[in-house]
Amino acid sequence: MRTDGIPLAMVQMIRSFLDGRRFQVRINNSVSDRQDLKAGVPQGSVLSPLLYSIFTHDIPKTDRTTLAIYADDTAILTRSKQPYMATRYLQESVERIENWCRRWLINVNPDKSRALLLARRRVSPDGFVRMFNADIPWSDQVKYLGGKMATAMLRSLVCRRSALSIDNKLLLYKSVIRPTMTYASVAWSFACDRKCLLTQIFGI
Repeated sequence: MRTDGIPLAMVQMIRSFLDGRRFQVRINNSVSDRQDLKAGVPQGSVLSPLLYSIFTHDIPKTDRTTLAIYADDTAILTRSKQPYMATRYLQESVERIENWCRRWLINVNPDKSRALLLARRRVSPDGFVRMFNADIPWSDQVKYLGGKMATAMLRSLVCRRSALSIDNKLLLYKSVIRPTMTYASVAWSFACDRKCLLTQIFGI
């Protein structure tokens, strides 16, 4: 933290906040002995998300992928006209992150990870992304920050026609759809420039 320009007094205060913490586990009426907490930040503390962001600020990035990070939830995003190339870009990013995790002794459970392919037409994933010697399964639907994304999401948005007027569509969008989409803004990360321009023109 000192090398990143954080004042010494602040570093010492944060250290005193984290040092010497202990924990115990309660199951029904049984309570375990106290154990030293060797890693992590206190759950529920307002400082914890900030401290985690500082700790992970040097997570590696690649030119072909974008990282969407909120606390310890991380999504790796890429795009390509060829599914096998998308898999390749994801794999390159995952391998860099693996090395970074080993360096900083961060444990990652690949069983909690999923891969999702979004496309306008029906296409099948090509190959698997491997993380810590485990294949990441492809799913038809994943949940990220409370929002659901599905393989058919783009097709339903592109192909659907409606008799609603533009004014009613905008009203419905602003009151119901936009709050959800902006909360899980990862869905917009690879929107084409034309669609991003349209959102600015209509003020949506």
